Order: sequence, then structure tokens, then C-alpha cells
Amino acid sequence: MGIRMKQELVTPHKAERWLKLNKENRNIRSGCVWLLAREMKEGEWKENGETIKFDVEGNLIDGQHRLSAIIKSGCSQKIFIARGVERVAFPTIDQGTSRSLSDNFNSAGELLYSELSTAVRTVYELTGGFSDARTRRLTPQYGFRTLEEHPGIRASVRYVMNGETCDIKRMRIVGVGVAAGMHYLMAQKDKEAADRFWFQVGTGEKLDRGSVPWKLRDVLIKNKMAVEKTSGETTKMLIIKAWNAYRNGKSTFARKLTEDDRSAEIK
Repeated sequence: MGIRMKQELVTPHKAERWLKLNKENRNIRSGCVWLLAREMKEGEWKENGETIKFDVEGNLIDGQHRLSAIIKSGCSQKIFIARGVERVAFPTIDQGTSRSLSDNFNSAGELLYSELSTAVRTVYELTGGFSDARTRRLTPQYGFRTLEEHPGIRASVRYVMNGETCDIKRMRIVGVGVAAGMHYLMAQKDKEAADRFWFQVGTGEKLDRGSVPWKLRDVLIKNKMAVEKTSGETTKMLIIKAWNAYRNGKSTFARKLTEDDRSAEIK
């Protein structure tokens, strides 16, 4: 009979019944289910033509994460269902490469899409986007939503990429996208101070030895040269600590992070 395809409304009850037909599929990844369920609850999940597949014997061979998310979210979804897939085709399922947020920004015509995707992720992270998540993955839906809510991220990416005013790109002492995301959040507090802070950290010009930008720049340069580098998470917390000290008019800051520093916000 061949493969038969039909779009159906999959209810939580139907999803539960179908999951019982799952005989040889891979283990459930709870983080993936959490993300899908969240998107379904918030109306962000989009039907894209990918099918839930059943083999010739009626066994479920693809779609368990979407079905689990329907159950978890309690939200019915219209999905294309493929029935009658030959068993010999099973090893070919899910062999493609997932499109990254950078890929999606590129397809949408965004300039500097690679740096922009990292900047968006940084803003999402530092504004609490991952606070209750079981995974650190930023889906395209939430990436585009974040950019829509914070369009000024684009300007921050352009600023950090401009070597005349901010030499982060050439120095490579911190990722361009990370610096751009943090510059954007700092500029929401004080644009002039944010520009000056990153200019001094990036170029090393107009710095007093021992000042906050000088000390942060020194830490970042030493980390760049180190064999065992500081984690990206720790680096971001250190930058936030330096910025908060800088904006509060302090002449220096302690390089060692405390527990309070690990939960500090950009002020």
C-alpha cells in the first residue's frame, strides 16, 4: 500500500495511546520534551510538516518527543501522520543536521548573523530565560522573539564589531557576541557609560592602571593566554561585577567572585 499521510489533531489522550506503540525508539530526552511543551503552552510551537511515523505493523517509530510534549502541555496539536513506513527505512530517520539559531538568522537576512545569535542568547540568558529550564538550548522561536523584544541588540553587535571604537573583535579577549549582548543590556542602564566601558576594555586607551576597566582587561588578556581558561559563565559574572563597580563610581573591584556575585544582575 505504501506510505499514507494525513494531518490529524493529536490530543493528549491520543498521544498517550500512541506512545504505547513505541517499541524500539530512542530514550526520551526530558529537556527536549520540556522545551516543546513550553512552546505548545505559549503558542510558539509551529507545525512544519515533519511527520509522526508508524511502520507497516503500526508501531511508532518517530515522534515520541512531540507526543510526550502534547501530554505534558495538555495542548492538542495538528500534525502530519505517516503510516506504512517500511522497517528498512528506520535507520534513516533523524539523520539530518538541526538548523542553529545562526542558520535561521542567516535565512531571515540578518547581518552578522553568527555574532547576533550569540548576542541574543546572551541577552536571553542574562534576563532570566534559562532560570527554570532543564536545558540551555535556545530554540529559534524564542531566539526570534528575544530579538523582536530587544531590536537594539543589532546596534550593539555593530558597535562591538567596529574596531575604531571597540577593539574586542581584534583582541578576542571575550567573544564578540557575548560582549555585544552585555553591551546592549548595559546600554539600557547607561548608554554613554556602556560605550565608554567597552571602549576602554577593548582598546586599553585612556586607562588608569588599576582602574576597573584596566583590571578587567588585564584579567581577560591573561585568561586568553592561559592553558586552562576560565569558563564562559564565570567570565560573564566577572564582567558584570566589573561593570557594576564601574557604574557605581568605584576605583577598582575584587577579581575573586563571591556567591553574591554569581547571582548579580547588570545594574
